[in-house]
Amino acid sequence: MNRLFLKGVSFVLMLCFVIGCAGMNDSTRTKAEGTGVGAAAGALVGGLLGQVIGHNQTSTLVGAAVGAAVGGGAGYLAGDAVAERKAQYANEEDRLDGEIKVVAQYNNDLKGFNELTEKHNEELENQVADLKSRYEEGNVDFDVLNKKKDEINLLISESNKKKGEMKKELAGLNKYYQSVAKTMDQTKVTQLAQEISILKKNIAMLDDNNRQMAKINSSIVSR
Repeated sequence: MNRLFLKGVSFVLMLCFVIGCAGMNDSTRTKAEGTGVGAAAGALVGGLLGQVIGHNQTSTLVGAAVGAAVGGGAGYLAGDAVAERKAQYANEEDRLDGEIKVVAQYNNDLKGFNELTEKHNEELENQVADLKSRYEEGNVDFDVLNKKKDEINLLISESNKKKGEMKKELAGLNKYYQSVAKTMDQTKVTQLAQEISILKKNIAMLDDNNRQMAKINSSIVSR
């Protein structure tokens, strides 16, 4: 990893921890710390995505920023698994409003991550085709191809991990929706249902992008 990547990640993480933790009391700090940890992992994966596939400064920093956003969502989940998300809310109406905002943020983050990954998949396909051509011409050795394969496998692994986390969240949200579907404000309940539906589509898109990466990776020759 080059210095730019490390500086970019450091900057993103500094913002996550400063904004997330400043001025918080003990009851809210657990959630913020969970968000920060998630952002750290997300920034690393997103930055790696930008660096490995984009091979330019913009891709590295954008990847780190988007990865931190999505990772922050996962950290929010992890933090609340300890503190129990329901404990944040003053009453059921407040909880419904809060859950709508949480899903909307997940959707916003996943949309950005999916768009970045889709674009990078196109670039990656071209890179792999070029590497294979140079390998066949004897201009690069097998180790170069193998390194690229390992890099893509890492991205696929982390992206699949993200998919697993979001599927768990989707299951929990569906259960929550069923519990309030007939008892709470129907306008808000409908809004929650819409956000859950969008989340389901975003997860499916994440899965499609993962499969595309796997397909590109499988086209690389193996010994």
